[in-house]
Amino acid sequence: MVLPPVSEKKFTKDFPKLKICVTGAGGFIASHLAKRLKEEGHWIRAVDWKENEYMKEGTFCDEFLNLDLRLAENCKPACEGMDWVFNLAADMGGMGFIQSNHSRILYNSTMISFNVAEAARVAGVKRFWYASSACIYPEHKQLTEDLDGASGLKEDDAWPAQPQARRDADTSHHASPPSASARETAPPPASQPPACHSVAAAAAAAAP
Repeated sequence: MVLPPVSEKKFTKDFPKLKICVTGAGGFIASHLAKRLKEEGHWIRAVDWKENEYMKEGTFCDEFLNLDLRLAENCKPACEGMDWVFNLAADMGGMGFIQSNHSRILYNSTMISFNVAEAARVAGVKRFWYASSACIYPEHKQLTEDLDGASGLKEDDAWPAQPQARRDADTSHHASPPSASARETAPPPASQPPACHSVAAAAAAAAP
């Protein structure tokens, strides 16, 4: 998918200029999301525990905070003064890392997700977007291309959850703070066509 230029399509055209926090912006998807939101005229605070190696800060954000979001005290400055928060931060790597670090991923990513959600609630953030992952679907449900005759995977298939999925499922269940509307998006299974649930999905699809 090629994302249309801002001159032709603004995904946030119905909103005023916003202050938006994008966590995980040292990574691929979040940095491209931040870049697109900045191009659409919003003020962007990017947050990660590592700097972006491939983009200059001015390209994708107005402010970059190098913070470890596993710690609740670091989530406060990340969310303060923001209208929206897009939470894409997680402890993640390739399949070798994932398969040999289940407990580390579960702990670190859960702490990040819960602490950012709570900091957003306390800060009065109006909208909170939580990114889940394809790992929410258990491997044994996807061993064959036709899913053993199933028409597709459904939400109930996420349970019982594997370590990475447990973090995703737990956080999406709790990501509805009273003062904010929450949105959780899990990528569709490989057997289903992708859908652009938001500007984040579109930005990720268009990234080179």
